[in-house]
Amino acid sequence: MIGTRAHDFKLPREELFKGIKTAGFDTMQLAPAKSLATPPSPRDDESLLALRAEFEGCGLNITVLGSYVDMCARNDDAYIDARNTYMDNLHAAKILGARVVGTETSGFRGSEDEREKQYVRLRESVLRIAERAEKEEQDFGIEPVAAHTLNTPELTARLIKEVDSPRLRIVFDPWNLLTADNIGAQRELFSRCFEAFADRVSAIHIKDGFHDARGYTPALLGEGMIDLKWLLPKLREHIPSVDLLREETQPAHEKTDIEFIKRWYNA
Repeated sequence: MIGTRAHDFKLPREELFKGIKTAGFDTMQLAPAKSLATPPSPRDDESLLALRAEFEGCGLNITVLGSYVDMCARNDDAYIDARNTYMDNLHAAKILGARVVGTETSGFRGSEDEREKQYVRLRESVLRIAERAEKEEQDFGIEPVAAHTLNTPELTARLIKEVDSPRLRIVFDPWNLLTADNIGAQRELFSRCFEAFADRVSAIHIKDGFHDARGYTPALLGEGMIDLKWLLPKLREHIPSVDLLREETQPAHEKTDIEFIKRWYNA
């Protein structure tokens, strides 16, 4: 299915899910804190079931329940709080019928020795989350990002191996692994991703843009620096039957986005 991020629509709750469906999407990434003026508590089953009735009544599913926390916070209290918040959302995801609870890791600037220390801290949290996820029978997804602790296909494969839980999945955002230095070799990078974790991907983010002196600038699909006309059919080849979530969709371009994804995914 093709979906979108709910918070890109910037609509009130009473209009949100109908608006997403009317735009042509069948599923979504829902981060309640970003999408809903009054998000339900992840332990309030009654409110969660009411929310589920709303979006399912509009013909939508949740592929990713967004719970983006700082998985490697250097402050110990913040580190534990982030993990506990994330684990609470495993319960919420099960009530909402979400495929995975998604998060990134944490921003990182430092030496590779420092990265290893941060990685160990990350792994400790993921091991505890995996234990809870297995009890809840709920998948969770980590998103590798070039500027974060978990920054390469190979380090992602290492985490998968060392955690060794079938509940650990990957949210794959190809753009987020690109940098100004590697964007010219993106086909090789994405091929490494397929080798490292294709069998663990539960959702794929689709966006386009430019890397320049200002950082990241969004673009319409097919008009930026990512080679989507090569990538989309490769995603179908290596990671079939996984939902594609259009990030940063713009009003009046939703139909064009969906048509572009379908055309090149099936090329």
